[in-house]
Amino acid sequence: MALALLTGCGKATSPDRAVAEGMADWIKYSYSLSGSGNTNKISVSYQVPELSRNIAPLFDTNWMHKNGENPSEDQDSPNKDAVISGTTTVADALQQCLRNYKDASCTLFYATDVTECAGFTSPEVTQLLTQSNPIAVYGNYNTAVENATHLRIAAAHKTIGEQTFLLAVVIMEK
Repeated sequence: MALALLTGCGKATSPDRAVAEGMADWIKYSYSLSGSGNTNKISVSYQVPELSRNIAPLFDTNWMHKNGENPSEDQDSPNKDAVISGTTTVADALQQCLRNYKDASCTLFYATDVTECAGFTSPEVTQLLTQSNPIAVYGNYNTAVENATHLRIAAAHKTIGEQTFLLAVVIMEK
């Protein structure tokens, strides 16, 4: 019995779920600050299966801004205009993968290179939310922030060569 207490009997949280929970805490806190206009009690779910099932397998380094590509854009952010196959852009692929959420107030896709802080949840969440510019796949971010009552959040890590990327989807619903 003592051994069971020491080893734990509950389900361990995966690194991806820990990041999603950290994002939810950060987002809910930022919405609660004066000026955002959102005084709603916001519920959260961590189910966006399209991220790991459809988006992560497609994701590659060519989805990210390249040095010198557009100096005004953050280099550690996804590039919605990058062509990933034939004439299909990152934005097109994301809209196809996330089409089930087109009626949500806002659907965002984040991606950032977390190679330097991989495995450390707080630095990964901070980098993702403060240094990466998300792609608005559907909806209006400003209106969604003011009216959101529910968030769907998922995160996934993807390693490509020597780089580890953190991918996330945030869906704001009213």
